[in-house]
Amino acid sequence: MRKYLGLGAAAALGLVTAFTAVPAANADAVAVLTTGSAGWANVTNGDTLQAGLASGTTSSFLDGNGKGVTCTVANFAASVTDNPAAPGVASESITALTFSGCTSNISGVTKVKSITIDNLPYAATVDDSTDSITISSSVHATISLGLVIGSATCKYTGPSTGVVGSVSLTDGSLSFVNQTFTRDTGSWPACPPPESFNSSFGPVRGRSV
Repeated sequence: MRKYLGLGAAAALGLVTAFTAVPAANADAVAVLTTGSAGWANVTNGDTLQAGLASGTTSSFLDGNGKGVTCTVANFAASVTDNPAAPGVASESITALTFSGCTSNISGVTKVKSITIDNLPYAATVDDSTDSITISSSVHATISLGLVIGSATCKYTGPSTGVVGSVSLTDGSLSFVNQTFTRDTGSWPACPPPESFNSSFGPVRGRSV
């Protein structure tokens, strides 16, 4: 069954609805990413997708013992670079992945100064056959911590096969679960090795160029 990621158009900013079945009458004309408004218009290359954390959720980098960093605010943004006919694989450029309101339960840490996703933008693909998003190549993250005395830096690298998430069938939200980030050489020795990245972004909204 063909599926699509919808952008509900409300003026310039629209709500991403979901991957859902495409009626046979429209199947040949519909791209992988489409609007949720009447007519199901295809998303245009250059359109921007944006989302904050899903309601009631947090974003975290935690080891197997639950040690690490948890954030109450996170934002995701991507630009659509290719939107082929469905069924197929759409391409995006991840332009922003930010975190704030973060705290840490690592011993000796008094505050989380910042979490930075390095080397942006990253290429990503959205596959309508698996309802998935893959951020290609190894994603690099830097966590800056304040200590009782001084400061420390934790550097991590994501999976070499890419960070993989699922796309909701109801609102197009993105969910990344247990994506393993390994600690890089030169990090503070007390940085947890490795950490699992967990975060849900949604609802996703789109802005046309």
